[in-house]
Amino acid sequence: FALRTAMTPRSRAAFNTVSCIAFIAIACAWMFILTPFYGGSQACDMSWMYPKFTLEPEVELASSTHALYRYEDRMYASHTDSSRVSCVVVVLFVPGTGGGYKQVRSVGSASARARGESSTSSCDLRYYAVHFAEELSIYNAAIMRRQGKSVRRALRAVKGLEFGHELANARVVVVGHSAGAYAALDAIADIHDEFADVTVLALAAPLAWNPVALTRDVCGHLRDIERRWRASGAADIVGLASVAGGARDRQVSSLAMASVDALVAKGNDGDRNDARGTAFAARADALTAVGVSTDHRCAMWCKQLMDAAARGLVDAFPSAMSAAPATSAARARVRAIADALGYVDSGDEAPRRTWVFGLNARAFEVVQERAASGLAAIVAHAFVEPTFGLGCLFAFICTASSPLILRDESHRVESVIASFVVYAASAVPARRALGSARHRERLVLAACGALAQIPSIIAWVQCAFAHVMSAFPNVMDAARASPTPMSPTDAFACAVVSLSMRVTPASYVAPPRAIDRTLGWILAAIAAAPGRVGDIVVPIAVAHAFAAAAAASRRRAKRE
Repeated sequence: FALRTAMTPRSRAAFNTVSCIAFIAIACAWMFILTPFYGGSQACDMSWMYPKFTLEPEVELASSTHALYRYEDRMYASHTDSSRVSCVVVVLFVPGTGGGYKQVRSVGSASARARGESSTSSCDLRYYAVHFAEELSIYNAAIMRRQGKSVRRALRAVKGLEFGHELANARVVVVGHSAGAYAALDAIADIHDEFADVTVLALAAPLAWNPVALTRDVCGHLRDIERRWRASGAADIVGLASVAGGARDRQVSSLAMASVDALVAKGNDGDRNDARGTAFAARADALTAVGVSTDHRCAMWCKQLMDAAARGLVDAFPSAMSAAPATSAARARVRAIADALGYVDSGDEAPRRTWVFGLNARAFEVVQERAASGLAAIVAHAFVEPTFGLGCLFAFICTASSPLILRDESHRVESVIASFVVYAASAVPARRALGSARHRERLVLAACGALAQIPSIIAWVQCAFAHVMSAFPNVMDAARASPTPMSPTDAFACAVVSLSMRVTPASYVAPPRAIDRTLGWILAAIAAAPGRVGDIVVPIAVAHAFAAAAAASRRRAKRE
């Protein structure tokens, strides 16, 4: 009905006005977000340490460019009181996109200092760090899967180095920064039963959804991690603490993005399971022991956050292995970390007390969360001319397809409004791109598909270059060791994009039926949900399929 109902000139003018206002509002919001004034001044103190890194040459990870290092602070390593070592806990640091193993030094030194200042006997925290050669993993699923495989091998290696493969004493903490948390969850979902106790501390990690999941392979990989995490029982016995940076973090600014709800739920029905106490999420500036916002990289050196996190890890392992059930032990670990950070569960997962220029600060967070959704909305406009009715329908479909936290009662209305604003604002660039020539719609689809694939290709090129440089002059060995550029699905997407580039006004055939455009529009609305933008390849492929069928039908009619 909405597709067949044309807007009157007055309603079209009204919608164009609304779309221009929405576009200008989002543009102004981004202009402010990108200024140094957004999020306040840098309030983090610098961490200081005396780092010592030792390569573990016998440990072979999933790639020749990956490596495992042991970290010690030279000031505290020589003053360790062996009489106070009642147990050992291994802490493995996993860096994020573009990060490196040296980022472990702040939390590692803070832990050594906290243990030295503790008046009670506690476990000795021994730090290791994985090195990923600064790969841009979050854009490419093949690289992410390989990093997860390296983390699995690293965990098994440190288990052998520290515990002699004895399950009874094997306790491990994995600290994941940004995309490193994905690799940690990927690995632990498969091997958490090989350890007596596993705890995950995710810093500035978008656990609820990947904001730059621009390819279908990346979208599918993250959904697979969530499915395996729940199916393996990790939600019941693995402690999980997630800390978002706050307003200064332009990548993972909101608590919604760092939410752990999808990792502790029974399924997609939204019900919480009995292990809710094994996980929590918080913003750094809302933690009483931290009290400052951190930018994305600063989350690994901010002294306030590192000291509080280190104190939590020391308090979480005060003595030898207890006989408590795994779920109770995980609850105790998470509670100790939460208490040290100053976490207070207010019952409201979205901060709503900060106002900027008379606007709720949450509005600026939503703008950042849905930056990529505009790409899918433009694809929707290429199928059907926008209207108010379609905007409302788009908002409801997008919300229904959103991550669990955005479908929660506290975010549902906000999500519907944000989806409508994205739909309306994206109509402005869509009108400019489409113009009056309908053959351009396929070119617009091609441009959106190409933009979605470019970051993944860049990430693979950077990874392949690192392999070549490490193996030079054995270039063929480097080529064999490099991950595949993309999955078959994404390769098909690139082929579809290439075909669209060849469309001309003479060769263009539009899908002739309303049902064809309706299907493509609905699929684009689903892809506009946060974390699902990579699914835009589906409506683009649908457009090609129906157009090809229409062209074949026209040729058949001419022959007859």
